[in-house]
Amino acid sequence: MVLVDAEANVVHANRQAREFLTRKQCSSTHGGTLSFLHPRTQEAFRKALKRSLTVSDATDEHQQEFLVLDDSHATIARAAVEPLRRTSTAEFGTFLVSLHPQPHDAQVSPRALVSLYGLSPSEARVAAQVVTVKSLAELASRLSLSRNTIKAHLRQIFRKCEVHTFAQLTAMVATGPGVR
Repeated sequence: MVLVDAEANVVHANRQAREFLTRKQCSSTHGGTLSFLHPRTQEAFRKALKRSLTVSDATDEHQQEFLVLDDSHATIARAAVEPLRRTSTAEFGTFLVSLHPQPHDAQVSPRALVSLYGLSPSEARVAAQVVTVKSLAELASRLSLSRNTIKAHLRQIFRKCEVHTFAQLTAMVATGPGVR
């Protein structure tokens, strides 16, 4: 977990986050600012932070923005950016960046997902793959399904697993008891 302000200045990073960021050499806290070495990741982080700043005051909802952390060869982690609190000027002042290292060698058991969350076998196949793909298109291609079928399965998976975002589903599946 890393706390940053609206300009991506690091307010706090826990030990695991500091170790992960240093070990993977995927980002830096140069000058106290969280930044990523891979240009696509840096741009995704910048956009996620910007979208988090535009949360509607009328709804006052805290919404997570999801991003994928890449190095030049593969996805190394997933992250979610979420506004935490407002400053006196009614803007969000602190953001939580939760990092979920990508378990490249981990395999998620679809059978475990069926029994744990009540997913259908088809839904479990989709859910088991979320930790190893970068996009819906890649997920559809890997499972030889249409994007619309994937979206329909994800709606049901979100409802059954009581999650609201792809990032939440990824974190739940990657850290759940079905991982081996």
